[in-house]
Amino acid sequence: MEKFEKYNYQSEESEAKLKEFINKVNELSSQGFISESASAEVVAAQLHNTKLKHRLSILQRAIAEEEKKLGLTSTTTGSASGKAAKVGGGGVPKKMSATPRDRMSIRDYLTDVFTHALQTAFPDLEDKTAAVTPTNEKYVAKFGDYQCNDAMALCKI
Repeated sequence: MEKFEKYNYQSEESEAKLKEFINKVNELSSQGFISESASAEVVAAQLHNTKLKHRLSILQRAIAEEEKKLGLTSTTTGSASGKAAKVGGGGVPKKMSATPRDRMSIRDYLTDVFTHALQTAFPDLEDKTAAVTPTNEKYVAKFGDYQCNDAMALCKI
């Protein structure tokens, strides 16, 4: 009979622990946060995720401020047409012709980026298009390594 009482006590104790565990799980799922008994890995992952979200919001605000300063429409919202004509006079460079999502070729996009940079840095150059070439034709499909080859031409100006 002692064995039976011992097993009965152990089963009741196990049931109590199981009910406590179920209550904790229900509490966590209903409140949407992790209790103090959570593993350190989960807490560390949540902290890292919070930091990344904060960095993302800082970067998005900085991008919006820069676009506002330059008079560009936002490319992060997806509502921008991206096409703009050259602003008249005063050596103001024209805006880039398209957002990255409108492009099919990385080389065309890089050409636009470098052309825009050249026109911003050297407003006297009206229709200078940047020369973007792959560094090695053999590996360009694998690595996507491109370079702008306008430095020597700009030194002569």
